[in-house]
Amino acid sequence: MIVTTLLIVVVLFSGASAILVPGSGALTGYCITSEHCKANECCVSFDQLRGRRDAGYLSPELKQIVKGKCEPLGRRGATCYVTPLAQETGRYYNACPCSKGLYCRETTIPPTVPLGPQGKCTANKG
Repeated sequence: MIVTTLLIVVVLFSGASAILVPGSGALTGYCITSEHCKANECCVSFDQLRGRRDAGYLSPELKQIVKGKCEPLGRRGATCYVTPLAQETGRYYNACPCSKGLYCRETTIPPTVPLGPQGKCTANKG
């Protein structure tokens, strides 16, 4: 609701030439690719392998502009996927990969299909 109001105010004060850019201004925290997110974040897609991630709080107009939400990279102990599934669009399914210096150590057997085995972000091996 606040984002929609801000979006309307920005357009009204900027005139018809307003350009909305994911990751900045009223669209901070939303993305099309991970390039629109901060260095310690990735873009997690609203489109998932099993249905859609709830983006009901976004206006229909905003949903046409952004395709995901910036989420933090996995910290130590965070749930992760051993092989993070990134779309060719630069967005990840379900969760970001682990932060630099961490790897995803598998903890689930059998793997969660179709996303593959889950694990926990852990300090690099050896």
